Amino acid sequence: MIIYNMNIGQAVAKRVQDLLKKYDKTQYRLAKDTLISHNTMTSIVNAKNKTANLNSIFLICRAFGITVDEFFNDPIFKSDKLEIE
Repeated sequence: MIIYNMNIGQAVAKRVQDLLKKYDKTQYRLAKDTLISHNTMTSIVNAKNKTANLNSIFLICRAFGITVDEFFNDPIFKSDKLEIE
């Protein structure tokens, strides 16, 4: 996977999108499972903001039944092209 000039928000969005596919879960179901509002979940999944809220990431991990380590143990977060603002 080649990553060019992606910020943290975009990386989190891509990771959540990949997990939604892997676990065959809809964005709507994920919002319900995490108690994150639909609008906020849409912002996360569509990378509307440049940063990600750590509380939201913890809730998302819990809904997928994975650890935060598992969430961030993805090549998308290991790229030296990842922009940190």
